Amino acid sequence: MAIYIRTHNPQRLLDSINKAIDNRDIVTWSRDDEGDYTIEREQWKFNAWMRPRTEEGRLIVAIVQSRKYPLTTELYGVYHGRFVSTIVAHFSNQITHIEISPNPDSEYDVFEGGN
Repeated sequence: MAIYIRTHNPQRLLDSINKAIDNRDIVTWSRDDEGDYTIEREQWKFNAWMRPRTEEGRLIVAIVQSRKYPLTTELYGVYHGRFVSTIVAHFSNQITHIEISPNPDSEYDVFEGGN
């Protein structure tokens, strides 16, 4: 399940997201040394990560499964829903369209049986 965010400048959007998280303007997400995001709320923290990747005309944010927790449908929904909510709430002026795949996308997502 990946998030496909259409934008005129994917790198600028990614830089804006990273800056907002690093500056704690967005406190619901944290970023690790690899640039992946996890939810800060204790219930969900480190249950999975969201990995951004830029392509021409879009930012793709894929889920990365934890070695410790199974990647359930509920976990997909929570991580993807909250990430989309963050993007719409803080960066709607930089996006033109958001699409979410209903199932894991083996091209982008990292999960058991995938990448």
